[in-house]
Amino acid sequence: MTADLTTPLGQLAEHLRHGMCGTGMTIAQAATALYCSPTKVQRALAGKVLPDWELVHDCARLFGLDPVLLRELWQAAEQQRLRARHGTRQTPAPSVRLVRTADQLSAALIRQFEEARRPRYREMARRAERAARSSRDFARMSHTSAWRIATGKGLPGSVEQLRAFLIACEVPRAAFGQWIRAWERVQAQERQDRQTRRRERRTEAVSAEEAKALMRAASLSPRDPYPGWNRPWAAHCSGCRAFSRFRLSEVVGKGQGCPVCASPRLPGAGQAADPGPA
Repeated sequence: MTADLTTPLGQLAEHLRHGMCGTGMTIAQAATALYCSPTKVQRALAGKVLPDWELVHDCARLFGLDPVLLRELWQAAEQQRLRARHGTRQTPAPSVRLVRTADQLSAALIRQFEEARRPRYREMARRAERAARSSRDFARMSHTSAWRIATGKGLPGSVEQLRAFLIACEVPRAAFGQWIRAWERVQAQERQDRQTRRRERRTEAVSAEEAKALMRAASLSPRDPYPGWNRPWAAHCSGCRAFSRFRLSEVVGKGQGCPVCASPRLPGAGQAADPGPA
């Protein structure tokens, strides 16, 4: 097994090889003591693929090596791996205090993941597992969930999962409060958006006869069949006979009438109409 000793990864592998040789162990014996497969140990000693830090830490303890030195080499190798894979560019994101929407929260979480040097997803799951065992404030998080949040495919489904993702990204617990407030703002906005969409679906369910009645109440006489709640509808003013096009949503919601003679506004204009089921 040979490794490039000019790189942190190669130097790390060299230390591990010397350490194992000093104990007189074979790869199979070391794998048994480390509770992992011989292939995993062989890869760590070859210096071609960066092993998990937990394996390196266990090797340091088993082989009697300096864990501080190995940690420095592992971190340098990890940073080199990330630069080669992702470059130095980071996701633009607002400060967590300014987060108001789901997209903003997703970008802020991705940025936090990047600032944590993009830990491996299985390592993030292990960190979350340790936190969940010590406190009910944390949820267990699979490596798939970590991947979804870190790549913008989804958001934490609960405050406990949010805490799990933050602890996996090594965010100080003192900062959790502002993240939780941001998550709650996003949830409130999402609920408001859902209510607005339900209201819109309800108002769009008006029948053609109900639509004509609403137009007549605003002193407008339709010229064409009802086209839909938000589509232009040809009509003329019952007072001055001026012709124009109107959207029923604006006639009802904003009290829009004839722009020429300012025909009477619809009673209750400016309030969302709820004509009930069609």
